[in-house]
Amino acid sequence: QERPGAPARLEPSVTEAEAKLLREALVLAESRPEAAIAKLRAAPPMRSAAIDYALGWILAREERLPEAELAYDRAIRGLPTFARAWSGLGRVRLMAGRPGEATEAFAKVIALGRGDAEIWKLLAYGHLEAERIPAARAAYRMALSLAPDDAEVRQGLAQALLASEQYL
Repeated sequence: QERPGAPARLEPSVTEAEAKLLREALVLAESRPEAAIAKLRAAPPMRSAAIDYALGWILAREERLPEAELAYDRAIRGLPTFARAWSGLGRVRLMAGRPGEATEAFAKVIALGRGDAEIWKLLAYGHLEAERIPAARAAYRMALSLAPDDAEVRQGLAQALLASEQYL
């Protein structure tokens, strides 16, 4: 239990054994993703949220989106302030064609104080795909303020402005 007023932990803690498991699984994931998935799934049920995050990351890379989403959900249940897990969940939801749900996850990352240009760009793209044009414009502008030379952000903002018939 965290003290009231203490900053939230944005990253999970891991034991030495869990750190070893994570290192082994990530090395294995490069050549034998199924073995890495099996290794992570075999971890004890009372485990660090980092284990479920790594599992979600590997599953997403293998395009096993429903399983990846479940793994990210478990990581978030283990540590609700785990910003990288929220980001992974948002990315999986975008990949699955659910932009509205993805924006909820990206907004949570931002609320946790981890809203960099990439997260703002993903939030904006999700809003654009969900046809929430004013929100897309605002998010693209925020992304542009953080990454003024990012061509994808400029293109996305142009699309959002065209969609709302605003040309300035």
